[in-house]
Amino acid sequence: MRRYSTLFHPCSAEVGLIDDAPQAITLTLGEGDDVELWPGAEDHHAQEAWLEAVEKVLGQARA
Repeated sequence: MRRYSTLFHPCSAEVGLIDDAPQAITLTLGEGDDVELWPGAEDHHAQEAWLEAVEKVLGQARA
């Protein structure tokens, strides 16, 4: 199932991250707009590979 959300005029001061390793990673993208990520891998190396892939994709935005 895909879910979409739109942030209008997001503010960089509202961006945040909570890393509850080895559980969820919570990204705050704007006031009241949190995304909870569960890498889902027992293997630490698999989680790191997933996070590196996310970082690469996000880094391409507005590049």
